[in-house]
Amino acid sequence: MNKYLLKHSPAKRIALLQGPVGPFFALLREYLLENGAEKVIKVNYNGGDDYFYKDGDIIRYMRKSGDLEKFYRRLFLKNGIEAVYMFGDCRPVHKIAVKALKKLNINFYVFEEGYLRPNYITLEKGGVNGYSSLPRNPADIPDCDFDAPKAKNHIGYGKFRHMAFYAFLYFLAGRLARKRYARYEHHKPFHFCDARFWILSFLRKFIYQIIDKPVWKGLIRNHPKNYFFVPLQVYNDTQISEHSSYVDNTEFISEVIGSFAKHAPPEKLLVFKHHPMDRGHIRYGALIKQLAKEKGVSGRVRYLHEVNLPALLKYATGTIVINSTVGLSSLYHGTPVKVFGRAFYDMEGLTAQIPREAFWKTPGKVCEEIFIKYRNFIANKTQIRGSFYNKKFFKKIY
Repeated sequence: MNKYLLKHSPAKRIALLQGPVGPFFALLREYLLENGAEKVIKVNYNGGDDYFYKDGDIIRYMRKSGDLEKFYRRLFLKNGIEAVYMFGDCRPVHKIAVKALKKLNINFYVFEEGYLRPNYITLEKGGVNGYSSLPRNPADIPDCDFDAPKAKNHIGYGKFRHMAFYAFLYFLAGRLARKRYARYEHHKPFHFCDARFWILSFLRKFIYQIIDKPVWKGLIRNHPKNYFFVPLQVYNDTQISEHSSYVDNTEFISEVIGSFAKHAPPEKLLVFKHHPMDRGHIRYGALIKQLAKEKGVSGRVRYLHEVNLPALLKYATGTIVINSTVGLSSLYHGTPVKVFGRAFYDMEGLTAQIPREAFWKTPGKVCEEIFIKYRNFIANKTQIRGSFYNKKFFKKIY
């Protein structure tokens, strides 16, 4: 991990923008200073940022969002910034930063959840997901080795409960400091009452584990290679708003059910999986039930929450995504993928390039050779073993 960061950013003067919830960026600052950086400046935008990042050179932005690009330009030029790190490149405060950085020709590096799951995080220069600079043609992918993690409890393994606890503290601190940062607008709902969603999420997790287990086991046992799998994404994910033509998941669900009802063979089933991060926020059960009934496929559609994802992927006929990295996991298990949005891995030889109506009938096969080559390349080029929510991340040299 250490060598990876040093390789990607030999800069001496660095700025950190908004990071993931938790202490990751505070630990990143320590790491950078211990490994050659002369100056690390952090921009804090709200009380949550202040809570987790307390030490060092901190600049608190409290003005109108319309002044943000000028603020960035002055900050970067005055301090001779050579590289900038941020978590996600589609947050409003980061989109403006990217615009300024490109004008100033300053390198920037974007962290994101791992393209490969579990036990990885993503770090790319110049953008992630739809803005990734990864090649879009298999012919442009070089050969690389891949050293996979051996143990489930790898040092980077991050528990959902850790992230949830950090999120609770972040939003609580942000709420308590709302008067200080009165002009700040978060990219997601920023209310202390959101704590109830996390409580609901924990409760529903255990309930759905009991309810869903016999259903997904029955699918694998009784309908192997006879169902299409559809993993839903976070309801307010920028992957949807920035890298697809859909407004939200409801549009995607409606289109998938309509297409399935019209074109899929009558013996095939359709299985939706709720995103775990949405467990306490939103449910689509009523919508899916209504649409399935309207399209005449009520008995062929399932809606699940807590499942064994690898098993469901392995025994699916095909996987349909907007642009989720679950698509890469599906390819790993040999299950063909059809992308309905815009994904960096959507290319000839890797995902299905046939029309949607044809995919329901003949999804094709995964080319294992191309997938392994691509998986090895992105692992070497963009992935770091670890988790944003595990403090031991910075204690081990990989």
